[in-house]
Amino acid sequence: MSVELSAEQARRTGLALHPGWRAEYDALVAQRRARSRAAHG
Repeated sequence: MSVELSAEQARRTGLALHPGWRAEYDALVAQRRARSRAAHG
């Protein structure tokens, strides 16, 4: 399930998301990609 669909489902069920969740998620994805490039580079 994509992150967008997961967030939408959370909202539908009444789960409150942190206002900065997307920026935090994007930062973590960028960190993971950098680690992967370093390991395979």
